[in-house]
This record gives sequence, C-alpha cells and structure tokens, in this order.
Amino acid sequence: MLRYAYPVHPISIKEKSHFIDVIGIPVTAAPFDIQIQSIMLWARKHLSRFVYVANIHMLVKAYRHRPFWQVLENADMVTSDGMPLVWMLKLLGIHT
Repeated sequence: MLRYAYPVHPISIKEKSHFIDVIGIPVTAAPFDIQIQSIMLWARKHLSRFVYVANIHMLVKAYRHRPFWQVLENADMVTSDGMPLVWMLKLLGIHT
C-alpha cells in the first residue's frame, strides 16, 4: 500500500481550478502525487468515483461523440495517459 508522510489533500471534484479544459473535456491539472493521493483516499473511504486515464484518442472520440463526452465530463477525474496529452498540458501551463 502507498503511504505518504505528508497530509492528504484530495482533489475536490467540485473545485474547477483542479481541472483544465482540453477540447471541451476537463482534464485533471493537479500534480500526479495529488491525483494518486486522491484516488487512495477515495479507496480508503470506500467512495465510488469514476477515474478515467485518457489519451488524445479518447479525447478526440469524446469530442466527436456526445454520449462519450458526457461520460468524461461527469467523471471525478480524467488524468493523462501518454506523452502527447502531457505535452499539451505543459503547453497550457500545467506541470503535473
């Protein structure tokens, strides 16, 4: 089990400053360690959450297919999978 020596401050699913819009989809903009802490805290508290690990292909599919876009739009966390999305976040000023 992962343990952290510092307090856990999970991502607030209501706080929009933790997300950045990438072609209309809110992608988590928090550092990866905060994302991991949030997921671990949700698991320890037995909270049901929807976490999607998205790559560019998924985001483009969601952009073109409204029902899939709604799934990602309503997710508790959409995190990046793959360097192209990480590079995009960096271009937008986010360093995860």
